[in-house]
Amino acid sequence: MRPRSAGRVPGGERVEPEPAPVGGVQPGRDASGLEAHVGERHHAGAPALVTAARDEPAALGAALGALAGVRLLVTYNGRAADVPWILARCFYHGLSPLRPVAHLDLLHGARRRWISDEPRLPDARLPTVQRELLGLERPEHDVPSVLVPRFYDAYTAAPEDECLLVPIIDHNRSDIEALACLLGLLCEEALALDGPAQG
Repeated sequence: MRPRSAGRVPGGERVEPEPAPVGGVQPGRDASGLEAHVGERHHAGAPALVTAARDEPAALGAALGALAGVRLLVTYNGRAADVPWILARCFYHGLSPLRPVAHLDLLHGARRRWISDEPRLPDARLPTVQRELLGLERPEHDVPSVLVPRFYDAYTAAPEDECLLVPIIDHNRSDIEALACLLGLLCEEALALDGPAQG
């Protein structure tokens, strides 16, 4: 990847680049929230940067291959957003669909625990959960999820301006960090409700 220079994001705001991330990102509609946990092992396919529409089938194929041995899929709103999108894109490109796998969508656990059972959150949006419950900050130049495709489209129109990817990468990195922390917290809460282990 070439060194990044400062650039403008859609809307005209100037963004200074951060150090290059490790790996890449699947921009636009992405599966960055699709992480799998099996026991103590954590599986995540190598991130892929899709720089043109013609690369989408290969990226989807790689994602399907990475998920092939997974027994549990952990997402945040993946049941309504990420998984249906992946299924639709696989169908469009004539690829085999994502095979059935146990799916833990943490949105529902967070909503039940901290909105219905114990009202601590005003809403169940991941940035709210991240800030109010986990004490984590979003990136300085965070992009709302709904705008990620617009940033990606701006990048594909001017691929030499890699700075347009920085907000997407930071957004995805922040989402994954929140996903891991939230999974740990929900597991701790469930174990606490279950009581001490019987010997």
